[in-house]
Amino acid sequence: MGYSEIKGHELPLRILQGTIRRNRIPSALLFTGDSGIGKRSSALIYLQALNCLERQDGDACGACTSCRKIASGNHPDLLSIQPDGGEIKIETIRSVEEFLAMKPYEGRKKAVLIDEADAMNINASNAFLKTLEEPPADSVILLITANPDTLPDTIRSRCFQVRFSPLPAAAYNAVLNAAQSTEIDDTARRLAMGRPGLALAGTHGADARRCAELYAAMARGETKDAWEDRQDMEQWLALAPLVFRDLAVARIGAGEPLLVTDAPKTEDIGTVLEKYLAVQRVQTRSAFNLNKGITWQYVSEIVRSGK
Repeated sequence: MGYSEIKGHELPLRILQGTIRRNRIPSALLFTGDSGIGKRSSALIYLQALNCLERQDGDACGACTSCRKIASGNHPDLLSIQPDGGEIKIETIRSVEEFLAMKPYEGRKKAVLIDEADAMNINASNAFLKTLEEPPADSVILLITANPDTLPDTIRSRCFQVRFSPLPAAAYNAVLNAAQSTEIDDTARRLAMGRPGLALAGTHGADARRCAELYAAMARGETKDAWEDRQDMEQWLALAPLVFRDLAVARIGAGEPLLVTDAPKTEDIGTVLEKYLAVQRVQTRSAFNLNKGITWQYVSEIVRSGK
């Protein structure tokens, strides 16, 4: 039970366990790392350990009333926040303030879990900063994001950051093999690249293949924006590294393409890397309300020229 349920994240979990063993609990923590690698599961285990009635060596028992309530989302001292309509609004942050203003009902700590914390709009971020500056002594706030760079520096600097990485192959396969779900084919496993949550979601393979198709459209010089909406644009930017992985593989012959089976070999590896870095720079700015049509034209130019 407890931390042993989480595979492949020994270092970050050891750090978290140490904060409880030494009784040095940060008032705010920021869990960062790719989507689908287990950040939220790790967060819930940590919150269980904070309020566990049978805690031993900084770890949760997983079986007491408190642990079961947190696992089911029914603990009175836990507030879980997620984006509504693609963003977290100031009204939601005000509910966080009201929740934390009350003393714990039955646990040691009042806990707020904010998933996709980078979805806070500017007003929500400003309001949330005030909460971070003067947190109640008996509270802990845990933010989860795959895009920490899009959070304001003032928020990041006030959080204890815990970094999570894609799972090693053995842990990744163990998680997928243990999951009670439809069998996942080998290509889907490899496309998720150490992120079991994406493989188990079942849509990652189709999304990745569509990403490759749109990349090919850009390479052909098609000028019409083919992204359906901003969410589609952001998803494409997030999946584009898989396409560049195939382009690099085709150039150096170090593996098997996953998406781009007809990847051109005329570009040198330096050009492929230049394109990848340029598109990644666009991706890091996607939270700044980029114009979809202009972004399509700009990324298309990168794809065609490599500059």
